[in-house]
Amino acid sequence: MLTAVQVRETQLPTTFMRQAYNQSQVNDLIDRIAATLSAYELDMATLPSRAVTASEVLNYRFDSVSFAKGYDRLAVNDLLHQAAKVLGAWETLR
Repeated sequence: MLTAVQVRETQLPTTFMRQAYNQSQVNDLIDRIAATLSAYELDMATLPSRAVTASEVLNYRFDSVSFAKGYDRLAVNDLLHQAAKVLGAWETLR
């Protein structure tokens, strides 16, 4: 099961010549995912103000960048699907 630490430590590959995702937007969502997972893992009574749900993760849309450094879209999508699966599992336990 994916943990908050694993999310924070994920090194996403970057690309320059292909369409990619905006890095700051991806980093922001990753921070929100990690904070939410951390709250679940620590059995906190309340979630952080910027908590994110599995549904939000799956439906989030990033700006695309071309001919500029960005995160590889497939790697980001894979991480987000893994995160959504874990968040969904936690959500059913609450």
